[in-house]
Amino acid sequence: MAVGLLLSTHSLAATAIPTQPAASEATSTVIEGIYLPNNAAIRENVCRHIPVGYGIPGFQPGTHRKLVRKMFGVPAIVAPGYWQNTTAWVYHLMPDRVSVGFLFDRHSHLLQQTEASFTTEQVEPRLALETLNSMLGCQLNAEITQGFYQVWQGKQQQYSFTLNSYQGIIQWESSDRVYIGIWQQGLH
Repeated sequence: MAVGLLLSTHSLAATAIPTQPAASEATSTVIEGIYLPNNAAIRENVCRHIPVGYGIPGFQPGTHRKLVRKMFGVPAIVAPGYWQNTTAWVYHLMPDRVSVGFLFDRHSHLLQQTEASFTTEQVEPRLALETLNSMLGCQLNAEITQGFYQVWQGKQQQYSFTLNSYQGIIQWESSDRVYIGIWQQGLH
């Protein structure tokens, strides 16, 4: 299945923006000067507008490319997207460990597909799961979490899902890398 953009292990290193997860349920979180209260409803609303994640921020479809550029800087790769009327941006955030890719509509500059690729032996599953949650606008549910772990632990080759207006896939892309892709329904 030709879902991925151009994610590979070649490196042009950008720096991942480190964030600190909440130490406990009783404390709030501050990310780059942004206060994230512990109230779940407020945090969910903030997550849908500001990418968060444990280490690797994720962007959900519908995000303007200016925000991605502001967060990650100049992409390692800019190329025509696989899908008609799209442009692909790729970042190798942690060389040989984590790459992220984005497909933007050429006219609106809105994100149509967001993806990440993780080397399973060098990246904690929690990091990938938090990135997935951020890519979904903090709408991760138990079913998708279970599907994620089934793939990450090698119990199945891939897991596909639909969540509201998103479609997604979690799959092995090589013997040591798991790929996550989220896109607007109707893109493929």
